[in-house]
Amino acid sequence: MYGTSGDQIFKIEKSTKALTVLLTDPGMEGLTADGFGNLYYKINERLHRLAISGL
Repeated sequence: MYGTSGDQIFKIEKSTKALTVLLTDPGMEGLTADGFGNLYYKINERLHRLAISGL
């Protein structure tokens, strides 16, 4: 499971409930994913992609 809080994108492992911060980027908003496992967020009007390997 992936989520955001403040300026961070994090992952929570389902089996262990371990939380891992994947990225901290000041000013980020929103979070969505595509069918290839990439995560997308925006800062102001610019769209950013975070490629997640192993999906």
